[in-house]
Amino acid sequence: MCLIIYKPAGKQWPDAQTLHHIWSSNPDGFGVVHRTRAGAIQMTKGLYFPGEIEKILDCTISDDEPAIAHWRLATHGGVCDRLCHPFESKAGWYLAHNGVLPKPWGNARKGQSDTTELVHALRHTSFDSLAAMPEYLGGKIGSRNKLAIMSPAGQVVLVNESEGIWIGGVWYSNLYSLPWGYERRNRRPRFREPTPTPAAAEPDHWAEFERWYYDERGKARLAALPAYPAFDDITSPEDARLWWEHATEEEIELVAKQHGINSEAIYGFLLGTWGRFYE
Repeated sequence: MCLIIYKPAGKQWPDAQTLHHIWSSNPDGFGVVHRTRAGAIQMTKGLYFPGEIEKILDCTISDDEPAIAHWRLATHGGVCDRLCHPFESKAGWYLAHNGVLPKPWGNARKGQSDTTELVHALRHTSFDSLAAMPEYLGGKIGSRNKLAIMSPAGQVVLVNESEGIWIGGVWYSNLYSLPWGYERRNRRPRFREPTPTPAAAEPDHWAEFERWYYDERGKARLAALPAYPAFDDITSPEDARLWWEHATEEEIELVAKQHGINSEAIYGFLLGTWGRFYE
């Protein structure tokens, strides 16, 4: 089903391991078109092995040059240099295709492919006309088909762009040609806004029920916990009641350890001090 990669100026190609994986899924031809620093359009295509493709991308195209690369998996026509993408039109633009085109282009003549039939049908169409109607052209070829088109000036139009995916500032026409997890590993981390604290709501925990009240505007609010004394400062039944209600399990265990007693002894002390409230 092929793969198109559009690398804008200032971006980089995938690493060698990823390029090898792409070729293994689409081994029937490779091509790349780019705009040089001098402003010229250069295209290279043919039947290449992964090492040759890596050398072409690294040695002939600099990071600051926009480029469209295509790996082919043949569905129409033979496997040969002539049917490798991109294709140059008579109007001077270059086109790479990913997908299987419907009729009439899908009924390719002998020795042709569905993509060459489309390029032939559009042979006299200017790039400006194509750039003005990507949605129209996308509707004609169907959403499962994607096109990357480069003008003689190096401008690029992506048809059915939303059906592909942008990863790290580079556009890929599909994910199934990429190694598993490539998208996750190469996406830039997104800044997350801090989650706002939700407004106070009706309590759903019985232990906190009595602390909730409604203010003068009728909004539910949670009252602050009352201060309670340290265990060693308990001198009255009220102190014992407060400590009993608000001390955590960790705090009880810590007090028991400090005094060399167990938690049952602490409960006994509190109940003895707080007897009349408990009864």
